[in-house]
Amino acid sequence: MLAFIDDSGDPGFKVAQGSSPFLVMAACVFTDNLEIERTAASIADSRTRLAGLIALSFTSRNAAAISESVFSTRSVSTSSSSAPSSSKSLRW
Repeated sequence: MLAFIDDSGDPGFKVAQGSSPFLVMAACVFTDNLEIERTAASIADSRTRLAGLIALSFTSRNAAAISESVFSTRSVSTSSSSAPSSSKSLRW
């Protein structure tokens, strides 16, 4: 099993000073190593075949490329304002 994890937003808690009001963590989980290789090859092939088509966004191309891939996703989000006060002083 292999999980690819990414975040969106920022871990800052100073929303009034420009920090994102939300932090989102997402994971793409593969249980089959061969499926990871097939998915990576599909994305690479999509990039090669559709390189000249500017109208399609990167996300749209990859979504079509992985439509047959087998994986699961998980995500969690939180509001920066609901974080415990002790974590607001952490430096990342």
